[in-house]
Amino acid sequence: MPVYGSLATLGFFASLGLPGLCGFIGEFWVLIATFSANFTWAKPMAVIAASGVVLTAGYILWMLQRVYLGKQREEHVDFSEATAREVFILTPFAVLAIALGVLPYQTLFQFMNGTLENITKLLAMS
Repeated sequence: MPVYGSLATLGFFASLGLPGLCGFIGEFWVLIATFSANFTWAKPMAVIAASGVVLTAGYILWMLQRVYLGKQREEHVDFSEATAREVFILTPFAVLAIALGVLPYQTLFQFMNGTLENITKLLAMS
């Protein structure tokens, strides 16, 4: 199942936070902000969060090896490749995972700035 496996692997790597994919920018900013916070509890929480990222990477890679890269089982020999409908549904997710990772400002952040500024003003007034 090379097509389905490739699309699933791209989704797993995106959730893993691999640089260039959509999960990276969120994990990066959260860890940077936590490390730079001026609270006594922030740095230990950042270390815990970073270790969670490492554990997640290990789990996802272990799962990929067992599900997609292991020996083919006889009970799975008759499984078919991804249908056109499945590829049609998964391809936009793959494109978005790459687009949000490579161009986060153009695809998402420029649309959020106005809302974030309004929230910041509201919080500053209270």
